[in-house]
Amino acid sequence: MRTWADHTQHKSHHNPDGNTLHSHIPTVLALVGFLGLVGSVGLVGSVGLVEFVGFVGSVGFVGFLEFLGFLEFEEMVERNHQDYNYRNIQKNNIYQDHLQNQNQEYQFQHLLGQHDLRECQHRVHSTR
Repeated sequence: MRTWADHTQHKSHHNPDGNTLHSHIPTVLALVGFLGLVGSVGLVGSVGLVEFVGFVGSVGFVGFLEFLGFLEFEEMVERNHQDYNYRNIQKNNIYQDHLQNQNQEYQFQHLLGQHDLRECQHRVHSTR
């Protein structure tokens, strides 16, 4: 009894390479698929390949412009975010400077007060 492998590899003078119709099925299916693809392209061609390509191109171009617009929007958001952060940092720096100035003023007034107090105490003690 012959196996499938024996059957497909059997050589005859009608088919010297040993291939049978069964071993050509994938090739035939691929060819039919390719012809179907060519046929669909031909169908598109009969509808108007140039118009179809134009339609795809216009949709693609609109999509590309929308994508560019989205990128510009993203860049604008990023710039606004950076500007906002920069302004907050500037405000924070100004506030820190203000606090530091107030602190220095307070320390200066405190030292003047202590000096005045010592001066007063010195005068009080010297008059006794």
